[in-house]
Amino acid sequence: MKVHRLSKEDWKRSSKLIPNYNRLSPDTFKQLILKNLPITYHDQIQQCLAHIDSLECVRQLANLWCHFFQLKIEEDYWNYVGNLSTSIMDWLSEDVSKEIIQQNSIDWDRRKTKSNIQYQIALVQNKLQQTEYNILKHLCQLSSMFDLKSNIRVKHLIDIIFQALAVILRNDLNPFHVHFEQKKLLLHFNFHDAYLVKSFYDLNPT
Repeated sequence: MKVHRLSKEDWKRSSKLIPNYNRLSPDTFKQLILKNLPITYHDQIQQCLAHIDSLECVRQLANLWCHFFQLKIEEDYWNYVGNLSTSIMDWLSEDVSKEIIQQNSIDWDRRKTKSNIQYQIALVQNKLQQTEYNILKHLCQLSSMFDLKSNIRVKHLIDIIFQALAVILRNDLNPFHVHFEQKKLLLHFNFHDAYLVKSFYDLNPT
């Protein structure tokens, strides 16, 4: 039987794929934004972000949005795991011996029980709620800092910066997203293998 290797929940490896904009110097972060904007806006955006506090406020928002979309990717993964066949999951995690799993080269983390998966989903959702709150709070601070309610010109520039951040985050989080899509695909193959093995043992071979 073909072996589909699914790495265990290697969050340390996954975390290395998450961008951290705090590691960039202020000038490098500003240049990253400008790189993803039409050149016609460069002078205006540079003026808008000239003050270090303004730039840091935007950088912090970028990190919050990054964390939010990271959690959405994780939520999608755990929802996928939670929707897998319950009978196969129970068989792998509770009924079948480790020896049978090893003999048939099924790559499965026995800690993936229904209760553990539900816990992980709830954990991610709680983190998402907290991150959403932090984003809204930060947006209020940003609005106050730039006086966005009365300064239409600056609000337009901030909206343009947000568009650039959306492009940056999509590109920078793509490796993290691909990593979890691969985990889902490998999990699918391993579950199919497990189904075949379970079907065989259900026949009570001697």
